[in-house]
Amino acid sequence: MIREASERTLWETPLQHVEQDVSSTAVRIAERNRRNAQRSTGPRSEAGKERARRNSMKHGLCANPAAGVVEEPGRFHVLHEALVDRFQPRDEIEAGLVHRIAVSLWRLQRAATADAAATELAVRAVVPQREQVQRWIEGVQDAWRVETVAEFDPELRRQQQEDGKRSVIR
Repeated sequence: MIREASERTLWETPLQHVEQDVSSTAVRIAERNRRNAQRSTGPRSEAGKERARRNSMKHGLCANPAAGVVEEPGRFHVLHEALVDRFQPRDEIEAGLVHRIAVSLWRLQRAATADAAATELAVRAVVPQREQVQRWIEGVQDAWRVETVAEFDPELRRQQQEDGKRSVIR
């Protein structure tokens, strides 16, 4: 609330009152938010917590499979152990390389799965209209064939010209 100039003291300016009103509104909003936060405790079940953990994920293609964010971590662990048995790393560098191989293989498989799913969705969207499109294409091809024959067949061309003259006379 801004007071009239006559109500202000000498050291007060109109902006000081506006700033006080804004800051008191901000304090009220902050207090209200704190009260609301006390009532909102987030997910309580394990399934709800698991869903909330993935809230910010968009597609998960680059997610770390070892963290178990997208898929079951046990499957990644089996792959990793199989690679460790196969390559038998001797030091930390080789162990890191084996881990990178496991992560790369996992992400390639994840990308292939996503690609297959996107392709299947695209095919499902097209298939219902496929027959309609095919009929349209056949109609265009038939019309093109008729026009091509009419253009390049001299006998048909002469007959069409005669028919055109007769229809004009009628």
